[in-house]
Amino acid sequence: MALQYTDPYDLVVVGAGMAGLTAAARIARAGVNPRTGGRLRIALIERGPYLQGEPRPGYGHPVRRRMFTNIMSEFRENNRYRMGVYPQGPDGPNTFAIPAGSLVGGGSLHYGANTRDPHPIDYVAWQQETGVDWTEANFRASAQEIVEMFNIHDRPEELLTKFDLDFRQAGNDLGLEVSTSSVAKQNCLLSGFCDAINMCKYDARSGSFVAYLPIAERHGVEIIGDAEVQKIVIENGRATAVAFNQDGSDYLVKGDKIIISCGILGSPVLLMRSGYGSREDLGNDLLVENGNVGRNIDGRAGPLNVYGFFDLPMSDGEFHDGGFHLFRDTRSDRIHDRIQLRSFHPEVGKPHQVALNSLAPQFGRKHKDYMRQICNPSIPSVHRDQLLKRGRVTVVVVRPSRILGRTNSKAQIFYDINHSSIQTLFEEGAQLADQVLRSMNARNVEVDQRPIRLASFFAWAGSCRAGTDPGNSVVNQYGESHEVENLFVCDASVLPRCASQGYGGPTATVAAFISERIVQRHFT
Repeated sequence: MALQYTDPYDLVVVGAGMAGLTAAARIARAGVNPRTGGRLRIALIERGPYLQGEPRPGYGHPVRRRMFTNIMSEFRENNRYRMGVYPQGPDGPNTFAIPAGSLVGGGSLHYGANTRDPHPIDYVAWQQETGVDWTEANFRASAQEIVEMFNIHDRPEELLTKFDLDFRQAGNDLGLEVSTSSVAKQNCLLSGFCDAINMCKYDARSGSFVAYLPIAERHGVEIIGDAEVQKIVIENGRATAVAFNQDGSDYLVKGDKIIISCGILGSPVLLMRSGYGSREDLGNDLLVENGNVGRNIDGRAGPLNVYGFFDLPMSDGEFHDGGFHLFRDTRSDRIHDRIQLRSFHPEVGKPHQVALNSLAPQFGRKHKDYMRQICNPSIPSVHRDQLLKRGRVTVVVVRPSRILGRTNSKAQIFYDINHSSIQTLFEEGAQLADQVLRSMNARNVEVDQRPIRLASFFAWAGSCRAGTDPGNSVVNQYGESHEVENLFVCDASVLPRCASQGYGGPTATVAAFISERIVQRHFT
């Protein structure tokens, strides 16, 4: 028999990542118990550890310090859970596994911090797709809060290369939509240690862990770590409790309201394990039917690399993530099928390879100065000259939007990369990249001929998408389940389509928006 937490919570949030932390903190800060007018009692459940202490390097729990100061291979938590993906590619089914962020902070600790709030056209696409009232005006306050809390700003000028500036000019000359490559950083040393799952060596990356975890702690949110949630208890069409296992024991915690915030794969899987999904997937285990759970997954296909060869170096050869994005919408009636061009330059190696290079001093002030010089082209550096690969090749990455797939209760994703619309978009994107590079005076342009096998897993959305019609969605515009009372979903899975640019920023923005609505409708 499961051990029961004695008193029910006003709210139980499952998942303490980019969205879950944001939602829990904002509801705790602004909401009150509608019966008593007092502080809400909120539980936040996370399957990974809760490493207490200030989110500053050198402070708090020793494991938390290692998380910020060592490379990925020295911190195993992200590899404890892996999710299988099974795309149907040109050579038949392919399989790969992706790590899932499993600790309090979740995805906000290992995303690349290259993000922004949603583009104006993203709101239009969401409304057209499912009828939600997610207008730019309605989202404005939430988006602005995330920009301020995450310190989202344009990439520093000193990181922009000649290629970046020419790339921007070419986009403007060709009438494309030009968007800056913004970053979510605080006091960045420009070390280059922002390549996703390697964490952030000097703790400059911003996210829900830095912005909202302290707020959640100050407002009394009880954080339950190392707790693997088994299911949501659904009784008579109502969500009443969360069942989880911790240290080998089974627990049951009751909640008046329950928010699932386990991400694009975790949220639909948890719903299915709770008996909520399609009859096709669940069979006799079905309690509540909604055929959209785990379906309608949208992602960015690719990438397709297009190489431009120039007579002179167009960058300094360092690991700069391009300063701009170029977009073209293929047709006015197909606004979901955006073509995105990004630039990448030749590299001297991955940041952790450079940081541990034989030229690098030991960790400390000398090492920080070394990394700052290596990564900042405006600072003369003999080390850069020694490491520099003076290649004259630059890469434009073509990433068209919209590839549809589905997941099942085992967190397996299935999609068809051979779909004719995707191949058409790649062809259009390659032609557009050729135009851009030649307008920048590239002497030769080559398209990567290797087959496109995989979609960008970090950009998936839609597995529990929001909508006004239960026939094509899982939750309504307030994040509330269509079929189950007191149950909400609040994370990237509710986005009807991927945002044009970034992942963390749009995910946190929708979490801020939905949490505001939950407060207005249930906790005032």
